[in-house]
Amino acid sequence: MATLAALAKQVSLFLETTLGLHQRTRLRCPSVSLPTRVMTLNREPKYPNRRAYVLKLRGDAKPDALAGRLENLVTGRQREFASSRELLDSIASDLEASADQRSADPTRK
Repeated sequence: MATLAALAKQVSLFLETTLGLHQRTRLRCPSVSLPTRVMTLNREPKYPNRRAYVLKLRGDAKPDALAGRLENLVTGRQREFASSRELLDSIASDLEASADQRSADPTRK
């Protein structure tokens, strides 16, 4: 509450000195009830951009014979695959590389 009152005084002083407003126009800090709960911001989104991919299937791909290319939208890394197993392996490999880069980054907590 003290910080709100101090802010109101600073704004009032600014208005008086800069805009020429007088005492009768002073701002008052209304009584504010602050919540007792603190909201925590989740720094890691549920679907981070570094895990966004473009999946391009070849024209001759079939449900039982997937073939195409997977591209990570953030890194631009592309991997071709010739089966559903290779597609999943490509995703797993990209996730492992991303995890290794994040753990080696000293600026991350």
